[in-house]
Amino acid sequence: MRPDASILYRSKCTGKNTPVNALFNALHGQRNDIIIHRIPEVARTVLRETGITRDDITNNPWKALELQKLILRAQYEAESKQSGNLVLSDRSGVDALMYAARYGPLGCREMLEKQENGNICEVG
Repeated sequence: MRPDASILYRSKCTGKNTPVNALFNALHGQRNDIIIHRIPEVARTVLRETGITRDDITNNPWKALELQKLILRAQYEAESKQSGNLVLSDRSGVDALMYAARYGPLGCREMLEKQENGNICEVG
């Protein structure tokens, strides 16, 4: 996650995209000197591409961890492409850490925190 990022955290399926889209639409084109980039639907894209389901997240801690690894990597890559630009996104790396702590195996949040450049570092 970028150090200058602001975070709007809400639980899954609670309408994070709605305020992000409304804010983007309200600001987009208002000033020519400010360009805002939107990073849409990172988690949904990863879910769709991997076939991991919402049930897997709550019923299988290892699938939950794998999903959060993939989401964290995808979010990092999306934000890295916008280096130096203003970005609006429906999530951040913090979301992956929180979901990992909630649904993943014991100690997985700490493992994700040790990621570097979107890749899991060897622990131990």
